[in-house]
Amino acid sequence: MLLMVRAASTDRLLGVVCMVTIGRTAGAALAVALGLAGCETAWAGAELPASLVALNQALSQAVNRGNANPNQETQAASVQAAEALIAAAEKAPLSAVTASYLARGLVARADGAREAGDLDGALASADRAYAVVGPYRDHAPDAYVQAIALAGDVEMRRALYGKAAERLGEAARYLEQRRGKMPATPALDMAESNIAYVLALARLQLGEYDEAVRAQEAGVAARVRAVGEFHPSTISARYNLALRLMRAGRNDEAEALARLAVEQVTAHVPKSDLGHVRAVESLALVLAGAGKRSEAVEVARHALDIRVATTGSQDGNFASGLTTLGGLLTDLGRYGEAEPALLRAIATLDALGDRASAQDRLRSLTFLGHTRTALGKQAQARETLDQAFEIWSRSKAAGAAETLLPGVALARLDGGDSAGAAAVAQAHLAVAKGPRVPALGKAQACVMAALAGVEAPDCVGRAGEDLVRAVADRLDASADGELLAADRLSLELAMRLAVQRGDMQLALNASQILVGSKVARSTRLAAARAGAADPALAMRLRGLQDAEQAYRRANSVYLLLLGNGGDWEAARAARDAALAELTGQRAALAQADPSWAVLAARQAASPDELAASLAKDEAALAIIPALGSSFVMLATADNMQVQRMKPTRAAFAGTAVQLRRALDRGAFDPVASHDLYRAIFADLPAAGLRNTRTLRIVTGDDAAAIPFAALLEKPIGATAKHAPFLIRRYAMAISATLVPVRGQARRSMAQGTMLALGAPTPFGADRLAANNLAANSPAGARTVLASAVFRGGKADTTSLAALPTLESAEIATVTRSVRNATVLTGAAASEDAFRASPLDQYRVLLFATHALVAGEMEGISEPALVLARPEERASGDGVLTASEISLLRLDADWVILSACNTAVGDGEAAPAYSGLAQAFRYAGARTLMLSHWPVRDDAAAAITSSVLREAAGGRLPAEALRRAMLRAMDDPKLPDAANPHVWAPFVVFE
Repeated sequence: MLLMVRAASTDRLLGVVCMVTIGRTAGAALAVALGLAGCETAWAGAELPASLVALNQALSQAVNRGNANPNQETQAASVQAAEALIAAAEKAPLSAVTASYLARGLVARADGAREAGDLDGALASADRAYAVVGPYRDHAPDAYVQAIALAGDVEMRRALYGKAAERLGEAARYLEQRRGKMPATPALDMAESNIAYVLALARLQLGEYDEAVRAQEAGVAARVRAVGEFHPSTISARYNLALRLMRAGRNDEAEALARLAVEQVTAHVPKSDLGHVRAVESLALVLAGAGKRSEAVEVARHALDIRVATTGSQDGNFASGLTTLGGLLTDLGRYGEAEPALLRAIATLDALGDRASAQDRLRSLTFLGHTRTALGKQAQARETLDQAFEIWSRSKAAGAAETLLPGVALARLDGGDSAGAAAVAQAHLAVAKGPRVPALGKAQACVMAALAGVEAPDCVGRAGEDLVRAVADRLDASADGELLAADRLSLELAMRLAVQRGDMQLALNASQILVGSKVARSTRLAAARAGAADPALAMRLRGLQDAEQAYRRANSVYLLLLGNGGDWEAARAARDAALAELTGQRAALAQADPSWAVLAARQAASPDELAASLAKDEAALAIIPALGSSFVMLATADNMQVQRMKPTRAAFAGTAVQLRRALDRGAFDPVASHDLYRAIFADLPAAGLRNTRTLRIVTGDDAAAIPFAALLEKPIGATAKHAPFLIRRYAMAISATLVPVRGQARRSMAQGTMLALGAPTPFGADRLAANNLAANSPAGARTVLASAVFRGGKADTTSLAALPTLESAEIATVTRSVRNATVLTGAAASEDAFRASPLDQYRVLLFATHALVAGEMEGISEPALVLARPEERASGDGVLTASEISLLRLDADWVILSACNTAVGDGEAAPAYSGLAQAFRYAGARTLMLSHWPVRDDAAAAITSSVLREAAGGRLPAEALRRAMLRAMDDPKLPDAANPHVWAPFVVFE
C-alpha cells in the first residue's frame, strides 16, 4: 500500500489529498500515517483494474513532487495525473472502492483549479467529489471530509460564510460522531483540526464569536492528538485560538495564549517556517485588540520583516501583514503612514487576481477607507468604501459589518446620496437581526437607520445610548482605553444623531468618550484617592494604582522583546513579579474595602450636572473630534447645544497645524487663527456667550494643540497688541473632563511654599553634538527628541551635553513672587536632590529646564525633563521621565513647566496633555501650567511670576493666566510683545 499526503499549510486546510494503492484482500481495514498526518481507508471490495492502481500511484508521486518543489510545472503535472485517474475511475463500475478513487481525483482537480484562481471550477469539482463519495463516506472518510473542506475553503474565499459554515459544520459533526466508534488516526485528527479552523473563521465572519472560540478549541485539541504539543501545526492552532478569543472580547486569555505561542515558536520552530511569522503576527493583532497599539505596531513591523525575508513581498500573506500594520497605524491616528502601507497591500492583492482572498481585500479596503476619511479625502474614501461594500454584500458577514458599514453610510450621506445610505442601513439592519450579533452591531444598525430615515421596527429603546455604552464597555476592557478608528465611527454616528434630534444627554455621553484621554483617567484616579474618606484607604488606592502602572510598563517591555525576537526571559520574570505585586495589592484592597473599584470607575454625567458645575459667568466649550467630522458643544448654567463643524475634521486639524507651525518658528498666521475661531464659534449663537467670562475648554487630538488665547475674533492685517484675541474676552482653562471630577480642594496661595528647579548644570559642552542639535532645533528651544538622548534605555550623556546652557534669571524672577521658596539651580538641581525634597509639602513646583519630546527608549515612548548632570555616585541619570514623575507623591496646587512643548503627548501621534501633564496629574498635581512651544526666557519669567502673584491675590488659575498674558502684551520690556509667540505659549490645565 502506497500512501501520500499533501498538506498545503499547517494552520489552514487547502485540501489534503490522500491516495491509496490497495491490495486485493476484501474487507481489509487499512490505516497508515506518513509525515504530519495519514489517511485512513476501510472497505470491502472487489478486484481493481491494474490501470486504476497505477494511475493512483502516478497521482501520489506527482503530488509528492509538488510538495517537495511547488511550482507551476509540478502543479500542472498533479492536475494531469488527477485527470487520468478521474477518467479511469469513471469507466469502472461504481463501488465504494472506485468512488473513493474518483473522489480523490476530483479533490486533486479542485485543488489545482483553486490554486490557479478558478474558484468556480474548484467548487464544481469539490461538489462532485462530495456527491460521489457521500454514500460511501464510512469507507472513505478522508475523501469525504476533504471534499467538504475544499468546498468550504472556496466558499470562504468567495465570502460565502453562511454556506461555508453549513458545510464545515457537517464535516465537524461527522468526525465528532465517528471519533468514539472507530480507531483514531493522526490523519482524521488532523482533518478534524483543519475543519475546525475554517469553521471558526466562518463563525467569526458571521459574528458568532463564542461559537468561533468553541470550534477553534476543538481544533487545538485535535492537533495535540494528531501531532503533539509542540509541533508547529499545534502552535499555529493555539495562536489562532488567541485571535478568536480576542474577537470574543476575552482579551486577557487571548494575550496569554498569544504570548505562549510566540514563546513556543521561538523555542521549537525555525524562523524560516511560516508558523513562526504567523505567531508573531497574531501577537500583534491580539495586542492591538487589547489596546496595546504602540507595542502592536512594533511587533507587526518585525513580523513583516520576517515575512519579507522568508517568503518575499508578492504573496497574499505579505499583503495581509501589511494590512494589519496599516490598520494599526490608522487606529493610532498615523494616517499619513497608514495610507501608503494599505495602498501597497491592495496593489499586491490586485496582482494576485483571483488567488487573493475576498476577506483580505475587504480588510485592506476598509482600513484604507477609514484612513482616507480621516485625511479628508472624501471622494476617494467613498470610492474605496463602496468597493469594500460590494465585496461585503456577497457575504453580509456580521463580523465585518461593524467595522465597515458605518463608514460607508456616513460617506454616502456626506456625498448627498441619502438613498445609498439608506440601503447600507437596511443591509446592516438585516444582518443585525441575528440572535448572536453583538450589541455594538445592533446599536450601529439602529442609529444608521435613524440617520438615513429608514423605518426600523426592531429598534426599540435608545439606540444611540446603547451604541455609546457598547463602545465604553470595549474601552473599559482595553489596556490603554484609547479609541480605535471603528470606535470613532460609532461615536460619530451617535454625535450626528444627537445633533439631528437635539439629544443633549446622548451628545454629552458620546463626547465624554471622544475627548477622554489618559490624562482624564489619571484625573479620575487622583480624585479617587482624594475622595477616599479614610487616609489609609487612600494610601492603599495609590499603592494599587502604582502597581497597575508598574505592571503595564513591565508587560510592555516583555511583549516588545518577545515580539521582536529579543532576550525576553528576564523581561518575563520582571513582568511576573510585577503581576504578583499587583495581585497582592488588589487582594489587600478588596479585603480592606470591597467597594474600592467604584471610586475610580468611569462615571456618566447628565446635562443638569454639567450645568450645575458651571458658575453664572462660566461656559464649558468642547471641541470633539470623531473620524470624518468634528463637533462643538457649548454649555452654560442655563443652556446646552451641540453643532457639527462645517469643515471636515481633517480640514480643521490642518488649519490648527498651520497656525502652530507659524508660532513654533516665532511667527503668527492671522488667517489660520481667524479660520479656527470661525470653525468653532460661527454656528454658536452669540447670546449663549453674552455673560460668559471664563471658558472651560475640553478637547482632544489635533485640536488640543490649538492656543485658544491667540484665536482672532475678527480678521486683521498686521499683528498688534490691541488685536481682538480671544484672551481679551475670556479667561480660559483646559480641562480633562466636561464635568469636573471632585478632588482635593485648592488651598490659599497667600502662605504658599515653592520648590523651584531650573538652570541645572549642563551635561557638558560637546560642540559637535551642539552644532548638530542647533541645526535641527528652533532658536531658543529647550526641547529635543527623547530618542536622541537615550541609548539602551539610559540617558546618553553625549547627546545631553549638546543641550544649551540655561540661565537662572527666570528662577530668580519667579521665586520673588512666592514668600517661601526653595531654589535648586546648578548642580543642586539634580535628580537626587529633587527626590530627597519633601515634595508633598510644596504647593507650587516650578521646572525651568529642558524638555524631551516623546521618542523611542527601548521601545517605550515617553517625554521627560532634563535635570542636572549627575555626580559620579548619583543614583539617578539626570533625566526625569514621565513614568518616574507618575510615581512621585505630590500635593501641589500648581505645577509650572516652563520648559517648551510640555503639553505634548506621550508618543507618536498621541494627543496633547497625555505626556507630562498626565504624569503630574496622576502624581497629585491639581493645576498645571504647560507650554505649547519654545518659551523665551524673558517672557517665561514675566508671565510665570505674574501668574503666581495673581494667584496669591486670590485669582483663579484661568483668570490669573489671562491677566498675565494681557500684561505681557503691554510690557515694553518684552521685545515683539504683541506677537502671540511671545505671550501665548502657556495654557492652564485643570
